[in-house]
Amino acid sequence: MESIVSTPDLARAYPLTLTTGARQPMYLHSQHRNIQNLQKLLPEPYLEIHPETAQASGINNGDQAVVESPRGSVTMKARVTVGILPGVVHLPHGWAGADCNLLTDHEKRDPISGFPGLKSCLCRIKKHAETF
Repeated sequence: MESIVSTPDLARAYPLTLTTGARQPMYLHSQHRNIQNLQKLLPEPYLEIHPETAQASGINNGDQAVVESPRGSVTMKARVTVGILPGVVHLPHGWAGADCNLLTDHEKRDPISGFPGLKSCLCRIKKHAETF
């Protein structure tokens, strides 16, 4: 429903594909994030981004990055990895301070299933500008 192919006008402003919601084995959706031993495994959310995409945006591993869609924005630490395709970024779900659902479109629905496109949409990223 929203992609660089199906919505090319929107893709000019939001050229990256955002995916959300991959499972993190130590947590169950948004549960168990208060368990200290699990927090040691994954203490905070992160944006997964390919090195080419990160470099084009001036983002380095560990930088705070802003992810924006037409619906909102979230800020979190970037994790640069070759485990994701160039032009695609990924946000986990279940983090109160970095709610990926703020970026997805709940209005557009698949005409057959009626399901909203919560797993992908268009976005853009930038390095977070610290203000003091």
